Amino acid sequence: MKPMAIVYDKKSGRVMNIQATAPCVHFYTANWIINVKGKGGFVYQLRLALFLETQMYPDTVILQNRSLRLEYLFAMSDEEVVDPKATLEVSCKPKCVRQLKEYQACTKRIEGDESGHKHCTGQYFDYWHCIDKCVAAKLFDHLK
Repeated sequence: MKPMAIVYDKKSGRVMNIQATAPCVHFYTANWIINVKGKGGFVYQLRLALFLETQMYPDTVILQNRSLRLEYLFAMSDEEVVDPKATLEVSCKPKCVRQLKEYQACTKRIEGDESGHKHCTGQYFDYWHCIDKCVAAKLFDHLK
């Protein structure tokens, strides 16, 4: 096991140390959560959560014994970090309108449900699967 990441909350003083045998840590944020009701009526807001997932290099299955570094994933500008994947996602969203409408219809349908048992997880994942499939095709075009 080796140290992979440390998460520190200044306000509470809590610290989370991540150790793993895997070589990578994938970092996800809750950028898609907006006013989602959870257990006990708790309302989850945008960027209220983060996820750290240790795993092998993402290209391991595709490239087998070869190594690939996608060095252009984050490009620096004078003011901010720019993630080309986000730009590709925006360009792919028009292709996934049907899935987005299904997700929006579901969230509207369960709005006000206090039980916490109804959710739109399937529709949400269908929408992002559509976008990810489109983004992956565009990313791999750059690698050929």
